[in-house]
Amino acid sequence: MKLPNAPSSLTGFFLYYGRDYEDEIDIEIFNNADGTTGPEADKNRKIWFTTYAPHYDANSNLVANWTYHAEKTLPFDPTASYHTYRFDYYPGKVSFYMDDVLLQEFPAADLPTEPLPTQPMQLIVNAWYPRWMSQTPPPSVRYLDVQWIRH
Repeated sequence: MKLPNAPSSLTGFFLYYGRDYEDEIDIEIFNNADGTTGPEADKNRKIWFTTYAPHYDANSNLVANWTYHAEKTLPFDPTASYHTYRFDYYPGKVSFYMDDVLLQEFPAADLPTEPLPTQPMQLIVNAWYPRWMSQTPPPSVRYLDVQWIRH
């Protein structure tokens, strides 16, 4: 994928079951070029790896939060050229890669064991403006360019 230079937006590449906070595996990349300035500049090169699976508090209420989450900094501007983003999903483990380099694995040894997704999920790829970011659209149309998807 080559991400759009659209500060205050994200590109998502994820598996999703269809209910928030249940059965989801995400790669979310901030769509900020290295030259981005203003309130979004601190988000340049950020990538998030996240899983959601149903888990409950002591009163049996669904916890509306991820089961695992990690933030990394990419060694390149994701809007400048094409890169490969991938996750491998196996029972008990999800591994996240960028250009075939392992960046994160859940469950990691330093995290408590929480559930991982178990339901059949759909693959979704999008670029979007989350409410919690500034939602400032770019001055011209921008595109997320996906060369290929393989599973």
